[in-house]
Amino acid sequence: GAGSGSSGGMAPSERFWLSEETGTLFGFHTVPPLPIDTKIEILHALFPNVPEAALNLILSLATSLEDLSKESHAQHSLALSLRQLIRIIRRHQTYPDDLAETVRRTLMSRFMPITLRVSFEQLMLESGLPADEDLDYESLKLQIGYEQRDGRQVLNIGGVTMPVHEPRHPEFVPKTLFFNIPKHVWILRELLKDFLVGEKHILLLGNQGVGKNKLVDR
Repeated sequence: GAGSGSSGGMAPSERFWLSEETGTLFGFHTVPPLPIDTKIEILHALFPNVPEAALNLILSLATSLEDLSKESHAQHSLALSLRQLIRIIRRHQTYPDDLAETVRRTLMSRFMPITLRVSFEQLMLESGLPADEDLDYESLKLQIGYEQRDGRQVLNIGGVTMPVHEPRHPEFVPKTLFFNIPKHVWILRELLKDFLVGEKHILLLGNQGVGKNKLVDR
């Protein structure tokens, strides 16, 4: 019933609690978007070693995407928040060749309506970023391996490395049967890159049965 706390059992008036009546109980304040000059100042302070040309490219792209979002009146927003810009530049600082893919993943471009995605990809090309093409994962020949460095075991996924830490409770670490499917190995490498640049929260999307649990266990 309605007392269960789930939105499925609640009346519309209970789900949408901010009504004309309840709205009068609050004082409201509006926080305007940060101007571009302030964003530039913040990003320069956070990433002093990122080349000026790279920062200008990313900020110019962000401005163009915001304009495109307004022109298209799309429900799928293309505006990049400051948090998203920080994530993109942090990754670009370590993996500069991944800029286009990072922008696409940040905006979830593969889930855009087709007409919006075409406009988005055209904008990416105009910004000098490569077109979105299907990768030949087989030809990348990425491997998962381990090596010893200074007495420590180091994980190596396609040239991206990280020391292996001894778990406090090894019995809780899953030992799953994993086949090195080229696309899965590529995804593991991308997840490792995100982890190495400091991402604490990563969302793994995919249809049922594509191997999300296997990847996480691996």
